[in-house]
Formats: sequence, structure tokens, C-alpha cells
Amino acid sequence: MRIANVVLNDFTRDNRVLKLSESLANAGHEVTVVALQKSPEAAGPSLPKRENRDGGWQVIRTRVRSAKLPKGTAFGVIKMAELGMRLVWRWRGMDAWHCNDIEAFVFGWLAQRLNPRLQLIYDCHEFEAERNAKPTIERKMVAWLERRMIRKAHSVITVSPFHCTGLPDPLCRLRNPPSSSGSKCSCTALA
Repeated sequence: MRIANVVLNDFTRDNRVLKLSESLANAGHEVTVVALQKSPEAAGPSLPKRENRDGGWQVIRTRVRSAKLPKGTAFGVIKMAELGMRLVWRWRGMDAWHCNDIEAFVFGWLAQRLNPRLQLIYDCHEFEAERNAKPTIERKMVAWLERRMIRKAHSVITVSPFHCTGLPDPLCRLRNPPSSSGSKCSCTALA
């Protein structure tokens, strides 16, 4: 199965995604971590656009040209729209999208409109609306979106039985990705 593991960061310190990608690749899946490419003007070292990792999986970073725009709500909408168009168009042909946050899941849902066979796996860790770093209005909007979108997932992966409350049993999977030290992938949602 060809799986896009979609993260909306540059994939430099995301151990959960790393372990999951290694486990899926060890189980025989063709895995690509789809991450963000920082602009050359950004502080810090430039990361490669493409990395081939041990174990037969890869990282491909997407550059958002509008990232150079100033901060602010209007510019943020433009940046997200560009990112969404780039991700959806390039990765719509995969067999599955493993989405690691609600924004990636929305992009996956849009890709699924172009490829109805695309399986969406929502790995919510905890519900996005419960994250403390978000302002109250944003948490409410995310909660509204999450309640409506989550049932469109082929599977939901979470870390706590509490997060499965109200979801049908076959939809919710309790999962902490296995360690990459030769263990088998237990991701039945992708089998």
C-alpha cells in the first residue's frame, strides 16, 4: 500500500511519525512522509527537499512560496490555501493518507474528493480542540470541524480510551506506534 504520512512541520523532531513510518515500511508498505520545506530565508539550516531513509521509506518536503508573506490572518489563509493545493494535487493518488492533525486531515478529505479510493487515517494523538496552545475561538472552531470530519476517516488512531468515546468501535484504534527495533506494525487500519 502506498501511504502518505502527512505532517505540517519540517519533520526534524517528530518521533511518533518516525516510528510509525519505520514500522509501516517494515511491514511492506511504500511510505512517504510529506512535510514542509522551510524557505531559504528561514533561520537554521536548509533541509533537503527529498531524503531516502534506512528501511526503504522517504521524506519529501513541500515548499510554500507564499510563506514569505507577513504574519496575519489574511496571509495565513493564503499560505494554507497554497499548501492545501500543493499537497492535494501532488499526493491525491496515494492509497492512504495518514494525517497527523486536523489541518492535514482536511487536506486529505479534499484529496479524497479527487480519489474516492483514498483511505484517510486520522491520528489525532489527542483531539486538536483540546490543545492548550490554541486561543479559545480557534479551539471552538477546530472542535466543530473535528466533530464533523472525524467520521469521514477510515480509521482514527488515538492514545487514550477517552478519545474513543462516542466513536464506533471499528473506527477507533488505540495505538502507540511500536518501536522501530524490528517490531511488527500493529496498524490494522492500514492492512
